[in-house]
Amino acid sequence: MRKLLLAAVLALATPTTSQAIVSLGLRLGVGFPGGDVVKDSKYADGISSQIPVQLDVMFGAPKLQLGIYVGYALNNVKKDAFGPGVNAKSATLRAGLQVTSEFVDLGLIGVWAGLGTGFETVQINVDSPFGTSENNLRGWEIATLSAGADLKFIPLVSVGLYGSAALGQFGTFTQKDPTGEVSGGFGPDKRLHQMYTIGLRGALNL
Repeated sequence: MRKLLLAAVLALATPTTSQAIVSLGLRLGVGFPGGDVVKDSKYADGISSQIPVQLDVMFGAPKLQLGIYVGYALNNVKKDAFGPGVNAKSATLRAGLQVTSEFVDLGLIGVWAGLGTGFETVQINVDSPFGTSENNLRGWEIATLSAGADLKFIPLVSVGLYGSAALGQFGTFTQKDPTGEVSGGFGPDKRLHQMYTIGLRGALNL
């Protein structure tokens, strides 16, 4: 993963002035989890779906770009996932590096693919008869593969559909409640989880 991103950096290190562009992208979609949070704990047992928003800031040549992404998602927590009568709210924050390439250009339509890696944090606030607790899961988003097709209405603006599949692993946790704070790592209980997302993407190319 790091070697691929390094290769992209080298490829983009010296674009000519006429080629270099800055692209600002915004994604909105719906995501569905898979895999395990930790051993014997399915991601989908607690969260059924999420509504993610992601900002992409990219630099490079028109066909190959490198940049950063920052995403925020509201998670749909399953009813009674944390016990009968327990209410919970959850959100996910993601950030990292990515490289994208438009490999098919049909004029009005462009097809692209991207690869990213970064970090993610899932916050879960639980309100139960015993009190309120704030729980955070943190880990590495190992790889996110994305692809889409854009309609280029005018030279500076494109809008289209995209899909992505992310592979991640939570490594540490923090729990705060009225009795205090506990934090630690998952050790050998760490497992891999996925997030599959589809949605709309718009970009402004400057």
